[in-house]
Amino acid sequence: MQRIRLMLINSPALKSIFTNYNIFEIVTAVEANDLNLAQDEARRLQPDAIIYRAGNKEKIPLELLSKIKEVCPLSLMIIFATSETPEWVAAALKAGADSYLLDENMLPAEIAEAVELICRAKVCFFPASVKELFKQI
Repeated sequence: MQRIRLMLINSPALKSIFTNYNIFEIVTAVEANDLNLAQDEARRLQPDAIIYRAGNKEKIPLELLSKIKEVCPLSLMIIFATSETPEWVAAALKAGADSYLLDENMLPAEIAEAVELICRAKVCFFPASVKELFKQI
């Protein structure tokens, strides 16, 4: 079975999880504060999935995500966060996110399984606040 090629942005804790599973290959890991490097690496490597890890109450860099999605339209954009609001999830979706997961209470194996499911079966995950977004439509 082909390994899933991951680009990690702002994700040192997740890197330690994915290195423990042979199904993943981390092709690069960059920090979110270097927009040009992240965009160049994404364009050059064309990973299967781009994983961004948002910190506690951290505003997601939507400009970064949308620029990366422009150069990697086939890569799945997965956001891991510790909190969410309907507005944050909506903004992430507009920027190109394919999944938005709350990882605060997830075990490492659950994180790995979720990413594998997203990449192999194209299943998308979103927090409960997405229901609120659909009610507003």
